[in-house]
Amino acid sequence: MEEKLSKVAQTLKPSPIQEISHLSQRSSTINLAEGFPDFPAPIQIKEAAISAINSDFNQYRHVQGICEHLAENMKLQRGLEVNPLTDIAICCGQTEAFAAAVFATIDKGDEVLLFDPAYETYETCILLVGGVPVYVSLDPPHWTLDRDKLMKSVTSRTKAIVLNSPHNPTGKVFSKDELEAIAGVCRDMDCLAITDEVYEYITFDMEKHISLASLLGMQERTIITSSLSKTFSVTGWRIGWAIAPACIASAIRNIHIKITDSAPAPFQEAALTALTCSPEYFESLRRAYEAKRDYIVNMLCSIGFKIQFKPQGSFFVFAELPGECILSDIEFVTELIRKIGVAAVPGCGFFHRKFSSSGLSLDGQSYQTRYIRFAFCKSDTTLDAAAQKMSKLVMANGVSSTDDSVGGSSPNVVRKISLEGLLDGGRPELSYIDSDELCREGSKGGKEHKAQGTMEINLSNPVSSSKLLAAVDMGTNSFKMLVVRADPNGKFLAVDRLKKPVVLGRGMHADDGTISPDAQQRAIVALQKFGQELQRQRIHHAKIVATSAVREASNKLEFLSRVREEVGFEVDVLSGEEEARLVYLGVLQFLPLYNRTVLTVDIGGGSTEIVIGKQGKVLFATSLKLGHVNLTEAFVRNGKLLELRNHIRSVLQESGLIEKVREIGFEIAVGSSGTVRSIENAIFRGYGKGLTNALVSFSGRRGWRFTLEELRTVAKRLCCLDDGGIKAARRAGFFKKRSEFITAGAVLLSEIFETLNIAEMRVSGYALGEGIISEILATTCSDYDINMNARWRSFVHRSTRFNSEKKMKSAVRCAGMARVSP
Repeated sequence: MEEKLSKVAQTLKPSPIQEISHLSQRSSTINLAEGFPDFPAPIQIKEAAISAINSDFNQYRHVQGICEHLAENMKLQRGLEVNPLTDIAICCGQTEAFAAAVFATIDKGDEVLLFDPAYETYETCILLVGGVPVYVSLDPPHWTLDRDKLMKSVTSRTKAIVLNSPHNPTGKVFSKDELEAIAGVCRDMDCLAITDEVYEYITFDMEKHISLASLLGMQERTIITSSLSKTFSVTGWRIGWAIAPACIASAIRNIHIKITDSAPAPFQEAALTALTCSPEYFESLRRAYEAKRDYIVNMLCSIGFKIQFKPQGSFFVFAELPGECILSDIEFVTELIRKIGVAAVPGCGFFHRKFSSSGLSLDGQSYQTRYIRFAFCKSDTTLDAAAQKMSKLVMANGVSSTDDSVGGSSPNVVRKISLEGLLDGGRPELSYIDSDELCREGSKGGKEHKAQGTMEINLSNPVSSSKLLAAVDMGTNSFKMLVVRADPNGKFLAVDRLKKPVVLGRGMHADDGTISPDAQQRAIVALQKFGQELQRQRIHHAKIVATSAVREASNKLEFLSRVREEVGFEVDVLSGEEEARLVYLGVLQFLPLYNRTVLTVDIGGGSTEIVIGKQGKVLFATSLKLGHVNLTEAFVRNGKLLELRNHIRSVLQESGLIEKVREIGFEIAVGSSGTVRSIENAIFRGYGKGLTNALVSFSGRRGWRFTLEELRTVAKRLCCLDDGGIKAARRAGFFKKRSEFITAGAVLLSEIFETLNIAEMRVSGYALGEGIISEILATTCSDYDINMNARWRSFVHRSTRFNSEKKMKSAVRCAGMARVSP
């Protein structure tokens, strides 16, 4: 019956918070995941609710007295004049108030700014009306707002900015300067602000909540949403409100009435009592939560969590996993529930990025899978019980003493912290994995997959904690660093990925071919950050390579000397053929194609590598001076799209590639670059058909591949849009940060398809980085057999693809093959 669902409904899945809550309820764990108090609500408001029920206030009802109390409070606390008759809408909780505010103000195609990380409901509401969420990332560890990032995210289509302060999940209270920056954008661009202020009374350390509406010129463009839930510990009563300019408040009331008619009548009556509580109640609430905040922060620090930012408000701690922990947040939380009996929320559920191999985000922000959210809105008894259980994280390894100051946990604790030995060594037995995630299949190795209520598969991970290796790829567009853990036999699993946009080829002209001073400086900064990370993770062996931009630069030696002096890196400049060979080896670590003749295409910023291989041996390799960055600079920016195609065809004809491919032949074509992955993703989400959002279910995905005809459609659409498709693609929400270069990449790939008669292409999540790792292992592990390792990884890859009961038997067979493979 799923085909009967709307496309929107098919995309709505349980949130990580819901899934963790269900899992914790089934296993009777202590729930520090969900943000609801487990202690009683104030007795006087409970008695008011009982009295209302006994007085038969049980029908549809709109209690005007609530609006009058809210208006009075806004004047006393915020200095805002609010008309209780026209400016307030009572709703079923803050969630409905926020949704109604979005429905009332956002049209299809309107852009809405969100601060990342964010409560996921915001994005869902925006997508439901066809709006386009645009994320402005807050900078860890203190989650500060960068004014430049904010300004760069604003366009002529920006309709509103969503602000949650105090902030879920980080506990941040936005500063006056940050609020002024947001207000300035709203005033200058004439856009709205929708605020979620449910934690307004829960602030710590002399921090004060400032409502954005109280700033100059903001009341007339701000929609305030809040509720009784958090302040009075009544999350199930569902009494919330929106305070807004009269015309917007009226629209919100109409939407509320059409959907639910009225909020629960007895609880509206009880709200009258709640809203007249004395100031002493709010201060005692604040002090109680501040004590709970200090308790849980000290407890988490004492067992090795990194808390560089002590929450300023709300009732959540966003704690970073120890540096030595090789688990992702999801893996850690799953084991925390199963082995310890405490539930928390994986932080990645609050970040909007989609994740690729190793569970890391496609934009390279590896920190997005390193945070766990703990809720401390619990009784002291509950928090004590959770602390006692979580002490096992230390006791499992015999660690008995720690420094419990914030951010000051002992290095020994961080190094030894373990879930019954799982954090130090090989990966644990993991729970159900969603097969929608492309690269997670290829990177996680052994997993346990549980079809609900059925058997379990135990895939022991052969990788031990013996070595951490790293590969740094200095590409023309981005610099990337891959960190893996490898065993003595050379089997490896990725544990970290970093990516820094450098655009080394920008400004490199054909007449002199020099890397510009600005590009050199960007490169140095990125490499210095990589160097710090290599030191922090105590990498056993690292290899740094440069590709086409450095290879072709006339000032290559000068640049490499500067890298050596300022960063301390010795860089290996790869030839085009060597780069192609390593890309092929990387592909073999991801796809089960060891015995097939594979044509691999890797489109980089400065060159395209094409290689044909079989059983780990390269039959032919070449590097073409066709990259999406240099083609964009030379042709797309000037609107010379016809010249772009002619240039690509000329290079392909003169390269001798066509004759070689005809001579050797191939069975399967594979694309391994970010460009190829972006194109496949856009095809799947309907970009070629003119759709403008990503509300598509992953369940229909066809194994991460696309056809020539689908590619033609995308390339044609990109070339027909304004500015070579760059601006329109970004507005439509496709290609993300790659939108600047995607037109050149799509045209180049389509010409390769046509020239080499490729009918269909598969997509690999691994490429050059994994090939470099294979090369390191070949030289450092005496027993390493690259062919055997590729075969093993192919079996493991297959065994992670099964997530339904009817496929479990096949998964068991694959697991057995992985175990017995030599």
